[in-house]
Amino acid sequence: FQYRGWTAGARLYLQKLLKSECIKAEGNFIFSVPNVSARFNLSKEVVKGLTLNTEMYVAGRTKCLLSPFVLIGGEPISDVNFTFPPYFLMDIGARYKWSFLEFFVQAKNITNTKYRLGGDRVPVLQEGFSVLGGITFHISK
Repeated sequence: FQYRGWTAGARLYLQKLLKSECIKAEGNFIFSVPNVSARFNLSKEVVKGLTLNTEMYVAGRTKCLLSPFVLIGGEPISDVNFTFPPYFLMDIGARYKWSFLEFFVQAKNITNTKYRLGGDRVPVLQEGFSVLGGITFHISK
């Protein structure tokens, strides 16, 4: 969606397992993949060349088949079929284009949410709050 300098986008992901042969699954869950997730982004060019943006992401429960040697919160797990709770992430950023240069800064996971993703038997702890910046040189003919 675009209107008067605003740009917005949304995506909704739903997955339901019908049949499984070569992947680890239980019921309708594919292990390490959330059944529901959604992403929403919004940006606005506030002055010529300067765009501010935000992106929000939410993921539903994620079931994992864990190794019995995995520790959660410093304690060994009692059930190898573990369910991670839903989580919400939010990023904010700014981008400035000037001539052939483009500068950007992005603050990722601004709520510093702790969450785990993927992994075969050991879900990987994901990065908390971070800031990323960069400069791009646009070269054309």
